[in-house]
Amino acid sequence: MNTKPTQFTTRACVTALYNIMGEELEKHSALNDVLPTNFPAERGAEALDSRSRRIKLTEIIVKLFNATAEKSPLLIVMHACQFFDNSSSSLLRQILRRCKGTCVLVSTRSEAGLVDFADLEKYGCRTKLLPLLPLSKELSIQLVKKTLGVSELEQGIVDVVMNRTQGIPFYCVEFARVVKDSPGGAVSELPDTITGAILLRIDRLLPAPKLVLKIVAVAGKNVRASLIADVVPAQFTTEDLQAELEYLVSLDILIRDRNGYCFRHEMVQEVVLGFLTFSQKRFLHKRIANYYVNSDAEVSAATLAIHFELAAKGMDQSELDVPACKRAI
Repeated sequence: MNTKPTQFTTRACVTALYNIMGEELEKHSALNDVLPTNFPAERGAEALDSRSRRIKLTEIIVKLFNATAEKSPLLIVMHACQFFDNSSSSLLRQILRRCKGTCVLVSTRSEAGLVDFADLEKYGCRTKLLPLLPLSKELSIQLVKKTLGVSELEQGIVDVVMNRTQGIPFYCVEFARVVKDSPGGAVSELPDTITGAILLRIDRLLPAPKLVLKIVAVAGKNVRASLIADVVPAQFTTEDLQAELEYLVSLDILIRDRNGYCFRHEMVQEVVLGFLTFSQKRFLHKRIANYYVNSDAEVSAATLAIHFELAAKGMDQSELDVPACKRAI
C-alpha cells in the first residue's frame, strides 16, 4: 500500500487484525515495517535490536497466517515478483515451514530464486513450477479472429498484431479491439505499445462512459451503481447509468464483480487513473468515503481508511472531519 501510516490506517489495520486474531493480537512496532501502522516504539528493556525485531515480526506474521488458515484455506499471492531479497526469502521460508495448509503462488518472469525453496520438501512442503508460455502464432491468430468476429485475417493485420503482442493473450485482445474500432479496420492507427492501445480505446469513448470509468477506477472493486450515482448525482438517471455500465461490460472494459462492477484488467484501470488530476482523485475519494459512511453498503475498514487518507492529501486538517472518520472506521 502506497499510503503513509496515519491514525486512520492504523485504526483500520487494528480492526482487521483483531477480527482475525482476537485477544492474541500484539500491537508491536515491528508491524510498522510491513503495515501502514503507527504503533509506538518500545523503550527500555522492551526495545529490540534489528535481528530480534525481525524475529518478532516473523512470529506475529506466522500467528496471523495460522489464525487465518484456521478459518479458511489460505492462499498467498506474490504477483510480478522480480527477485527475492534475503529478508523476504527468509520470511517466506518461515511461513511455508510453520503455517500448515498454506499455499503460496508466485508469478515472476524469472525462475532465479525459486530454486532456493526446493529444499523445503523435507518439511512437507511441495513446490511446482508452472511455466506460462506465450501463445503460439496460430493460437494468437485464432484469438484475434475471435475478438474481431471474422473467419479470416488480412496478412497486414496478422503481421502488425503479432509484432506488437508477442503472443501475450491480453495484448492480442486489446490490439484486436483497436483494429475493430478503427474506421475500415485500418492498421495504420494501431499504436506501438499496449498502453497506447488502451489509451486509444478509452479516448474514443463518449464523456458519459468515460466518467463512469473514472469513478470505478478510483473506487476499486465491487463498485455499485448507487455509489456512482451518489458521487455524481446530477449526471445520470438510474436507467441511463445502468445502460452505461452494461455498455462498458459489453466492451469488456468492466466486468460484474459480486454486487457491483470492476475493471476486467488492472492495466486498464491504471490507464484510466492516468486521465485524472490530483484534485480530481482527491474529490472522488472524498465523495466515495462519504457514500460508504452514509450508506448500508459493505466496506472493509481498510478500504474506508484508504479513501479517507487519499481524500485528505494536501488538505488542511481543519477541513477534515476527524471524528466522523474515526466513527466510520
